Amino acid sequence: MVPKMMRAIAAFQTLPIRDEASLQDVWLPVPTPRPNDVLVKILAISVNPVDVRIRHALHGQKRPHVLGFDAVGEIVQLGVDVRDFTVGDRVFYFGSTQRPGSNAEYQLVDYRLIAKAPSV
Repeated sequence: MVPKMMRAIAAFQTLPIRDEASLQDVWLPVPTPRPNDVLVKILAISVNPVDVRIRHALHGQKRPHVLGFDAVGEIVQLGVDVRDFTVGDRVFYFGSTQRPGSNAEYQLVDYRLIAKAPSV
């Protein structure tokens, strides 16, 4: 069962990374998939140079900006137009700078940007 709220790590403004407020724990609603989206429960992330560049470009936002573009996770919900994937599939992907990132418990991703992860 997917919860209504999730924890995430967010930035609000550009601060030195050593500043305690540069990245903050926040609670956010778990997003609902649109037709081409999958909702992924995040299992692992990495830090991409894009994360650093975007964090350096933030200027006093009121809303949290969730970074993170590379992730591995498990699909927990599907949009109505998603093909070739099912709930429970383990996937890996890069996200989009236009959407909240993978530094959260759940993330929406366009299914055309994901691939099934190799089994271990």
